[in-house]
Amino acid sequence: MISTAPAPDLSGTEDLDRLGTRCAQSAMTLTREAEATPPRQLRDFGIPEITARLIPMAPGHLRRVLRETPGLPQGRNEGGARWFTLEEVDEIRAHLERSGTPGRYRPWRPVGAAPKIIALVNPARGSGRTTLALHLAMAAALDGYRVRAIDLDPGAGLTAALGDPGPAGEGAQDTALALFARQAALHLRGQNQARLDRGDAPVPMDAVLGAALETAPAALARPTHWPGIALVPARPELALADLHIPQWRTQIRGWRPWEALSRELARPPQDGEAAPDLVILDTPPSLGPLALAAAAAADVLLVPLEGDAAGTARAGQAFGMLHSAFAAIEEEEAAAARALGTQRVSFAWDALRAVITRYDPIAQGRAAGAIQAGLGPALAAARIEAAPILAQESAVYEAVPRPGRRGGDRQGLARARASFDAAYAEIRDLLQEGWRRGAEAR
Repeated sequence: MISTAPAPDLSGTEDLDRLGTRCAQSAMTLTREAEATPPRQLRDFGIPEITARLIPMAPGHLRRVLRETPGLPQGRNEGGARWFTLEEVDEIRAHLERSGTPGRYRPWRPVGAAPKIIALVNPARGSGRTTLALHLAMAAALDGYRVRAIDLDPGAGLTAALGDPGPAGEGAQDTALALFARQAALHLRGQNQARLDRGDAPVPMDAVLGAALETAPAALARPTHWPGIALVPARPELALADLHIPQWRTQIRGWRPWEALSRELARPPQDGEAAPDLVILDTPPSLGPLALAAAAAADVLLVPLEGDAAGTARAGQAFGMLHSAFAAIEEEEAAAARALGTQRVSFAWDALRAVITRYDPIAQGRAAGAIQAGLGPALAAARIEAAPILAQESAVYEAVPRPGRRGGDRQGLARARASFDAAYAEIRDLLQEGWRRGAEAR
């Protein structure tokens, strides 16, 4: 039935465009307000926490080192205690490393070794990918590693947690899509040169590819309020990757999108660029070209799962989808290798692990045991505990362990932090073992 009642102010097709414009204008207003507020800063650390978690020594020993070395940061005095920024902690750590046993105060990485890459992949929403990626990045930075976090999820949860909402309207050109576009553009440019040499017409390069050639990859990684963590942010426009990347693959013969991140991350540092020790890739809740390239680039591939039957089933589907995708690529590449007489492509990782997240030891203890029995060593021993504190703070590492917290809060914070610490330590061992095997192979 056709209504004869007066139409509301916004009711037609053209009004959809008006609403989109209004939302964009409101977003710009909110962004300007956010830019006018003071930037986020990481909390400071007291000597008891520094010696318990960051620098392995007795508090009295650290105080003596500071007293005998006045050139070191002395912290700020407040409430009868001394407080240090993470940059100051790193300066003290570097001094101790130079004057003490090498490797005691800084995490190990072989000189000249390539950064290790961790990808977190699970197409299921709510699996804990972003929470785990965030805490691994923070734990590694606290440990002394330089971390580059790359947010591949258009939902931009990791970007928001690390304090980079981004200028309104900046679009996808400052996201990881630029890395894919740059690799596609370089491949197309090489093909076009070959066409010109043969006297053929070149294939036109679209605006996104042309802009990517003008983008400095190092400029995509922005500093965050966490010293030691640089971020390649995500934006909602990153969802355009699902449109652009298949188009580029069709247009550009021989371009392999699953290699794009691997090639970009293997790029030697440019002048003045600090190479990371670790790269952490947070992927979208889908197994599209972004997640597949992240998995292909990874040294350690993590599949977070919730510790129940449904979460385990979804993780199984994720492993199955990854297998299908990589097996199809290997089969396609094998046919090309046979035709050209070249070496066939095969994928391998330093480690594949499932990680239980949002774990409730009371309600899910039995289920976790069954999952462990089924997956064996492929399931990480550490289980990320659910904690109410994560609903109040962006990360347990940013929560101040102050005495004023209620007992339940303190205990929940302690358990949550201990579970993330254990997960990081387990994954760090895998990364370092990969470095060792690489050094032995050389």
